[in-house]
Amino acid sequence: MEMENTNTCQACGMPLENPDEVSKFSNGFCVYCQSQETGTVGSYDEIKEGGVKYFMEATGASREEAENLTVSNMATLPYWREKK
Repeated sequence: MEMENTNTCQACGMPLENPDEVSKFSNGFCVYCQSQETGTVGSYDEIKEGGVKYFMEATGASREEAENLTVSNMATLPYWREKK
């Protein structure tokens, strides 16, 4: 699946401002979502869990709030829309 050029990760929505966080396989993904050894993008559940942890730490949200925010965010991202 060829992804468009973007300034955010197409699987998690993270801004791709730091070149060290851009995947070496595709500039449409971050190093957290796309394995830098195989080029495989993580599963929905793996990426969702990363988002939940991020939002809990960054905002102090409860797990339930962070899950709701993450699921809502992921539903808007190109990678997951194309997987449907």
